[in-house]
Amino acid sequence: MSYRNAWGYLRELEKAAGFKFVERSSGGNRRQGMQLTAPGREFLACYRKFQRGLDAAAQRQFERSFRGKAFRTGAGSSDGSAASRSRTRRRADGK
Repeated sequence: MSYRNAWGYLRELEKAAGFKFVERSSGGNRRQGMQLTAPGREFLACYRKFQRGLDAAAQRQFERSFRGKAFRTGAGSSDGSAASRSRTRRRADGK
């Protein structure tokens, strides 16, 4: 992503959120440049907690949905498609 596009997205995010996420700091020390604001840090911490919750929920749902399932691929598999049925007929015909 280009620097310009990143700034555009950040401006849109700040407008929608109603607060500044970053602030420019000046000076000659190693901390010059852009820094998260206090509300930006708080938002990021909440977002990371939210994301961990989504990840955990997705993992639980995946395990419930796929528990005990063994999916096989290869020449012997049948997916119900016309191509799979054709492969099965060819093997049965010896062709």
